[in-house]
Amino acid sequence: MRRALTGLVLLVVLGCHPHEDAAGHGHDHGDEGHGHGHGHGHGDEEEGPQPVAVTRWTPTHELFVEFDPPVMGQPVQYHAHVTRLADNHAATEGTLDVTWLRGDAAAASFVAREVARPGIFAFPAPAPDAPGEYALRFTYRRGDERAVWDAGRFAVGAEPAPPPEAPEGEISFLKEAQWRIPFAIATPTRRAIARSVRLIAVVEPAPGQLEVVAAPAAGRLSWGGDAALAVGARVAAGQVVARVYPAATDANWSTLRLRVRESEVERQRAAAEVERLRGLVRDGLVPGRRLDEAEAALAQARARLDAAREQRDQTRGAQPTGIEVRAPGDGVVVELAAPDGAPVAPGAPLLRLVTEGRLRLRAEVLPAELPGGPGDVRGAWLEPRGADPVEVPRDGLATARLVADPESGLAPLVFAAPPGPWGLGAQAPLRLTVGPPTEALTVPRAAVVEINTQPFVFVMVGGESFARRRVRLGPGDATHVAVLEGVEPDDRVVTRGGFDVYVASLSGTLESHRH
Repeated sequence: MRRALTGLVLLVVLGCHPHEDAAGHGHDHGDEGHGHGHGHGHGDEEEGPQPVAVTRWTPTHELFVEFDPPVMGQPVQYHAHVTRLADNHAATEGTLDVTWLRGDAAAASFVAREVARPGIFAFPAPAPDAPGEYALRFTYRRGDERAVWDAGRFAVGAEPAPPPEAPEGEISFLKEAQWRIPFAIATPTRRAIARSVRLIAVVEPAPGQLEVVAAPAAGRLSWGGDAALAVGARVAAGQVVARVYPAATDANWSTLRLRVRESEVERQRAAAEVERLRGLVRDGLVPGRRLDEAEAALAQARARLDAAREQRDQTRGAQPTGIEVRAPGDGVVVELAAPDGAPVAPGAPLLRLVTEGRLRLRAEVLPAELPGGPGDVRGAWLEPRGADPVEVPRDGLATARLVADPESGLAPLVFAAPPGPWGLGAQAPLRLTVGPPTEALTVPRAAVVEINTQPFVFVMVGGESFARRRVRLGPGDATHVAVLEGVEPDDRVVTRGGFDVYVASLSGTLESHRH
């Protein structure tokens, strides 16, 4: 929902600038004095011929340009958008050459030396002086960067030729919007891909790696070891994790420790009240005497805490050292079985820890998904939320055959966990590729947008125009999915930013926007 609102706000903001698309919506990019003057605006009459729109690509750059239908001997107004495809970066500097060619000879040319604003070259340039059909070429240069686009062939005459009609149902999504979000396009690729199964994996300790630390004697437990403990804390072999004080000598000691903790809480509350009242007094909302009373209460709380600590420390010297409890090995604490200060019996569990580096992933699968058993698994990937997939090594599969639970019908499938920040008990989607792969036309999974439970992709048909295509999906792996129907090999599919294009498609009143 947040992304949808962001997209709508972005489109509304861009709507403040004159801009229309190749379907007859004009294109005026700001205050540089280069407006086409072709837009419908708010009236019903057109002010002039509609611009020609061309989109071309090289392996590294995209050109989307709109220009007046050329008339011989008259200047042509251009608005050219240049995008670096590797990072969806709008050109902020460089030059753009426009050349009209008849055969191999240049009939007219011009060099725009700088951008009018980031990403946009806006300039007038001469058209050929004689009528005829000409090829149009654009060249972008910036340092070592160079891109050349053949924009096609155009008739130049005494009157402007009408541009082709734009297809119905196109979605307008401006370059300025594309440049401001994570956005990318790519053509579908043919690759070998296998059927996938998606499960939920739970991180758990490997067998024999769970250590239980028990109380060495009866007494009162204190977690005051070499360092404060909590679930998830790392401990080293031999580290003192707790002490057990014999039951006959710990009663007074525990009472004094409780008194210190109560005094600490009282001081914290008094200090918070002083801070609160200072602001109120400064704003004139309460009288100053209230702050004086709160500061006096804080001073008393501090005095009581100091006294409790002094009595505890004096008593500590008279207490036995206690029996040290040490960690049996390096590991991570997964459970504290008893609270601090609790009485414990000999042999009672105090904590559990698991040796690091020996974690596993446990998932449950329907045997019908793997008719050939674990041998059907060709690959596996964890898909943590908000992160790239992580490959789970196939040789870490520890399940020899599937044994289904009689009640649930599910069978456990266990892998050694790959290195990573996995916490015990954590869950993550686990995708398996199953069975022999087949070659298919594929798109990245991120290109597929689910709309009302149906899969769609968005295809760029022009620099600022897109078509929504419903697709029929086939097998997929962690990163790509086969598309059986809905796209062609030369389509340019939105692989990042498809949801934002979808939001634009919902804003019907914004499709004829200006920027």
